[in-house]
Amino acid sequence: MPQDSQDLVIGFPLFHDADLLDVMAPLEALGFLQRPRARMTLVGPEAGKPVTLNPGETRVLPDAGFEDCSDLDVMIVPGGMGLVKALGDQRYVTFLRKHAREARYVVGVCAGALGLACVGLLNGHVATTHWAFLGVLGLFPEITVAPGYPRYVISGNRMTTGGVTSGLDMAIALCALLGGDDEARQVELLLQYAPRPPYGAGDPSVADPTTWAHASLRLETLRTDRAAFVRKLLGLKPIPPSLPAESD
Repeated sequence: MPQDSQDLVIGFPLFHDADLLDVMAPLEALGFLQRPRARMTLVGPEAGKPVTLNPGETRVLPDAGFEDCSDLDVMIVPGGMGLVKALGDQRYVTFLRKHAREARYVVGVCAGALGLACVGLLNGHVATTHWAFLGVLGLFPEITVAPGYPRYVISGNRMTTGGVTSGLDMAIALCALLGGDDEARQVELLLQYAPRPPYGAGDPSVADPTTWAHASLRLETLRTDRAAFVRKLLGLKPIPPSLPAESD
């Protein structure tokens, strides 16, 4: 993509086991921007050293390292299985705080909202995240959790999204903020983004109870781990384990 002084720099701070679609869906949509043009920057621990995204163990090469990345106009933080480990890396935390100070927009996709919350970047804002982790987001006393299951929420210069695919909705909305409604409409059409999901079960408000229960169970361990991490971070008492049921 051509570059000039008018280009926007949009950065994705990556970590091992970040979610692939959290990164690639917004990158794809924002790459269609023409006015202004957007230059994408993948940021990792070291430039050129592979970072593995999941599912699929897709290896990507960062363009810049945490310490040598230039200023970002937009910072988009993904979620993923490796989020808690990444938040234990002071280099990653320092990067998020540093670049949030100057960015025009700071975005958390899916559980990336929890990442922003953990480093204090959503204090005073309304936010959302993947439906399975709304309760974890609600542990932060200075964050207002948006009601229901919105695809994305804009609060000042902060944007957060629901689960995974919601990052595409957010990106099109961000195209409008950066380039105007006409530009965003064109991006939506270029992507042919007119979803008609086969089952219509992609949100807790419409999923049948059995589907919801089974999907929720698949995320229970991850939800418990993230809640424990946040409770420790905030100095809250851990939730005691459930006592085993007595046998007859």
